[in-house]
Amino acid sequence: MTEGIATTDSAKERDLAIGGVLNFYQHTAALADTHLAQHTRPAATRPASPPTAAPDLREPGQALAWIQAERANVLACINYAQSHGQHTLVVGLTASLASLLRSDGPWTQAIDLHTAAVAAARRCADRLGEANALHELGVVRYLTDDYPEAAQILQAALGIFRDLGNRLGEANALNYLGGVRQDRGLARAVHSPREEARALEGSGRCALAVGQAAAAVAEFRRALVIYQRIGAAESTRLAADLADLEAE
Repeated sequence: MTEGIATTDSAKERDLAIGGVLNFYQHTAALADTHLAQHTRPAATRPASPPTAAPDLREPGQALAWIQAERANVLACINYAQSHGQHTLVVGLTASLASLLRSDGPWTQAIDLHTAAVAAARRCADRLGEANALHELGVVRYLTDDYPEAAQILQAALGIFRDLGNRLGEANALNYLGGVRQDRGLARAVHSPREEARALEGSGRCALAVGQAAAAVAEFRRALVIYQRIGAAESTRLAADLADLEAE
């Protein structure tokens, strides 16, 4: 009898310890992401109370250093939550990695994570979480130049945001849908490689002007490939601008 009680107590202690770790990473990763996000997102799932040992992240540099150093641990928490059916935690933790996944990639991993977050949000009937996950998935598809898929996913996110009456989410989705449609139109309309590269560079500078650094980097990279392929003089200038942007 005593042995059974000891086993039960041990299991409870283990569960409490794991819960504390998950709470720590959910709270701290979400805090880090608030400093790194390129635009304000609709409210995401947060732990009920902040952990006592949470680091004091007050600046973007601190937030970036922490999330990059702890990336593997956050991913381990996501894997644990997935394997134990903790769908709300999957949604929250993945959302907290969104900014890092945009900037550091790899985008194939980002696509897998956001796809899983969409499914998790649907399982726990979290409509806002589903919309946010769809939005992030659509943005990554956009960054990989998969315009048709990006447009379809962002449109789905937009529909949910509108159903919820969430104007912030609606504005974010519309912003990226505009970028997708603009770039698709440019790709179809432009026949000169130099003009195509200039259009991509212009799109990147527009993205940079509204604080979308990751999107700007993606557009500059695409433009630079074309400039270099055709031996355009613009390649030297754009390469320098891109290097400066990536160093920030």
